[in-house]
Amino acid sequence: MVVHPGSRPGPGSPVEVHAGHGPGVGAGHLGRCLALAEAFLDRGVPVHLVDDGHDLPGSWADRYRAAGATVGAPQDSGAVGLFVIDDYAVTPASVAARRERAPLLLVDDHGSTGAFDADWILDQNVGARAAPYDGRATSGLLLGPRYALVRRDIAGAIRSPRPDRTVQPARLLVATGGDPSAELAAAVDAATVVVTQAHPDLDVALLRGVVDVGRLLADVDLAISAAGSTCWDLCAHGIPAVVVAVAPNQRPIAREIGLAGAAVDAGDLGAPTATDLATAVEGLLGDPARREAIAARASSLVDGRGAGRVVDVITGA
Repeated sequence: MVVHPGSRPGPGSPVEVHAGHGPGVGAGHLGRCLALAEAFLDRGVPVHLVDDGHDLPGSWADRYRAAGATVGAPQDSGAVGLFVIDDYAVTPASVAARRERAPLLLVDDHGSTGAFDADWILDQNVGARAAPYDGRATSGLLLGPRYALVRRDIAGAIRSPRPDRTVQPARLLVATGGDPSAELAAAVDAATVVVTQAHPDLDVALLRGVVDVGRLLADVDLAISAAGSTCWDLCAHGIPAVVVAVAPNQRPIAREIGLAGAAVDAGDLGAPTATDLATAVEGLLGDPARREAIAARASSLVDGRGAGRVVDVITGA
């Protein structure tokens, strides 16, 4: 087992981020690692995002650079103070090689990444438990939505006081993720048509290609969303949402957030029909008390300061 006693990243030792991306993966890993990058940069710790040449979306490279990070090939040996790995496709050999060089933070979801040792493991999900990480060589587990990674622009746009969700919704957000399947797009589009036909005054906003996400979230009242990282942004803004799991790793997210009363779990894609999704949205539109209850519970779970908490633990602040 490799241990790094007292070793923490600082101004002279950059954080190197490895975030999963590419076709079929979406942008969730890049988005939540950007929240971490911002928090490290706020504390004077440099950040470097690794561009491995595998279809890194240009807009995300620009976002990291705008935050103050560098983007490019991996750092030279010995130059890294902390590795951050948020990638389901990572291999045991690559994890071990990095831990030989510096401390490692593994960002995971319910043990989905693999049984790897790490100096810290972060599982930001509702219902996150220590059990999936039993037997790991790790000095710290950061579990639950207290550590949810919400980006600066999103956290900074949270309205205060919290909006009154009993007011009839005027704007519906549709968030299908960074790389939605044709099946998901078709189901959500059909559900949206049904809802807007019944409520012609309801405006629809798409969370696709939007740079200022925080401003958009502050201006919507209801959402239908894939059960990925966007769930924590919706919670932070107290937006009542219908969520649908579109990948195996999203199933526990949808289940747990539904059980917690912080969203409506519509099930797995393919099980609910477009009509079922529309019915779930209609149910929220017609139930102001339930909208308010969901919003209050969601806001209580995620306050937008999770990334800072993670960095405080790692830097010993």
